[in-house]
Formats: sequence, structure tokens, C-alpha cells
Amino acid sequence: MIPKKGFTATVALDGLDATLELLNGLDIFHGRIQFQSVSRRGSMILATTTKSQQIIWPTMTDLTCFARARTAIAEGADVLLPQPKKGEVNKVWDPAADLIIRLAARDAIRVDHALAAETKDLLVLMWRYAKQPSARNSKQFMDFLIKIAQSVRDREQPAPPCVFTAEEYCWVHVPTFRNWISLSSLTNRLYPLTDIRQGLLLLGFDYQKDVTRGHDGDSESASLWRGPIDVLTE
Repeated sequence: MIPKKGFTATVALDGLDATLELLNGLDIFHGRIQFQSVSRRGSMILATTTKSQQIIWPTMTDLTCFARARTAIAEGADVLLPQPKKGEVNKVWDPAADLIIRLAARDAIRVDHALAAETKDLLVLMWRYAKQPSARNSKQFMDFLIKIAQSVRDREQPAPPCVFTAEEYCWVHVPTFRNWISLSSLTNRLYPLTDIRQGLLLLGFDYQKDVTRGHDGDSESASLWRGPIDVLTE
């Protein structure tokens, strides 16, 4: 008699609804950990076990990297998961990490990226320091560009409209903004240009080269960053 050959079945977990029962049934946990809840707070993923022990993964990297995730579990739940066979770590751990991420998304409190939040605060600070400049027509827009071009960094001089509103957008002239925000009366810090640009991108700004506005035959141009006006009002 020819013996029957065994077979294995593979189930794609990403096609199933994420549940605690599914997570708790994964072989990687060997029945030694039973999760009661999973949530997200900012960049942290938090998991509470049925024994009221809390596992904290500070970042997504800490969760998706098995070595770091294993350490967090050992620290929080006093359980050291067995090391998967060489070459099978991702195959074993990725489905568990995916379920945890999807479960955490259902109870998530997200916060602004630190750089985005800081850039927003700086824009508001500069805008208010310049007395909240707002251009209501093309002539005022042009006048703002002229004032920016003529400005000299001096706290004794009126602040230029390097952060202003117009046409239902917030506009920023980055070189002037960077110079003025570093005044001792504001931040007393010269921010890296890369940080300012990245912060603006995170806030939804885009770079507009050679923006031109004119009036009565005159015109002025400058390269500006344009973004949502509500960064100044929320």
C-alpha cells in the first residue's frame, strides 16, 4: 500500500479580518501570550495581555523588526519568544506584526510629526510678529514681494511679510523667514534649511518658483512655498 502524502495549507492572513482571536492563535506565540487589547498612541504601539501586562513598541521599526519586538515582549510580558529558523523570521513574524498594526489602527490617537508641529508653530510665530499680513488683491501681493526683497534683518525694523496669506493660501518666503525667525526676540536659533523645507512638505506646502504678481504695469517675482491657510488659524 502506498502511504498517503501529507499536505500543508497556507492562509493569507492579510485577507482576513484582524481579530484578537486570530492574533492569539498564531504559532509564534506558542500559547504563552494572550492579547486583550492593542492600541496606538502617537508612534507607540501598545498591547495589553490577559494578565494585565503591557508591551510597548516605541516605533513601527521596533514592532516590525523581530529582534526588537521580541525584546519588547520579553520586557513587558516576561516571555521570550523562540527564535524562528534562519531564513524564516520574516515569514513567521510579519503576519503577526501586520495583525497588530491593523488592530492598533482601530484604537489610534495620532499626533503631528514633531518637525511638522514645530514648523507650524514657527510659521504662526513669524506671522503674528509681522502683524498677520494678508494680501487681498494682486497689488498687495506685489507690495509684499517688494517688502520681502527690500527687507534687512534688524529687530528695530518692521518685520517683513515673509509669512502671509493671500488667495486662500499661506505663502512663505523661506530665506527671509529663516533669517528673521532666528532673531533673539523670536527663537534665537538659526534653523537648518533642510528642516524648514521638510517641515513645510509635511504640512502640505509645495514650492512655487518665480511667483509673479503685478499692478498698473509694475510686477515683482519671488520663489515662494504655498500651503494650506489653516496652518495659521487652527
